[in-house]
Amino acid sequence: MMLALAVMAVVIGVSGQECDSANWHPSTNIRATLLMTLTGSGYTTPEACCAACSDRASCDSWSHLSSTSTCYLKRGEVDLVAANELWMSGTKTQLGTSPQAGAGEHVEVGVGLIIGCVSMMLVYLLVGGAYNKYKGATGKDLVPNREFWEALPANVAAGFEFTFLSSVGVMRSLGGSCFKSSDAYEDLNQSLDGSEQA
Repeated sequence: MMLALAVMAVVIGVSGQECDSANWHPSTNIRATLLMTLTGSGYTTPEACCAACSDRASCDSWSHLSSTSTCYLKRGEVDLVAANELWMSGTKTQLGTSPQAGAGEHVEVGVGLIIGCVSMMLVYLLVGGAYNKYKGATGKDLVPNREFWEALPANVAAGFEFTFLSSVGVMRSLGGSCFKSSDAYEDLNQSLDGSEQA
């Protein structure tokens, strides 16, 4: 449980550190590729718009229009355009150092998958361990489905062996053209014949 909370804290910390007011541009709109438009009571301030951009790896910049409580999330090359005092815009990084458009999308997906897998594994272990303890298990028996995990390496090895032998059997039935030109074909035949007799 503590590990899961720590992972969440790291994710929240990373998403929040990019919302730096030093990169804000008052009375300015940003001309860039529009990613999405957010509006409503949740986006009445530039801070909320900046946070929405920070939470999305594909977002490079944002523009906020206070008169309509509208937040425009954008990506790609940034071009600052003078506007009235109702506009506030910002970038994740200082101008000139913004990452290439879309560069973080694959990272965002990868990190999400890792965090999701780790979280599910933690839940599986905690819930399964608690259930086994409730049933009176102790020591190694607290691990959910312990017999399955202990047998997994041997089952994986057997699967690879079966796949290999099946592939070789197919090649032998086709005449062994991949091996006939070398002594390896005869060695393989002998080893397979020996395994079949055993």
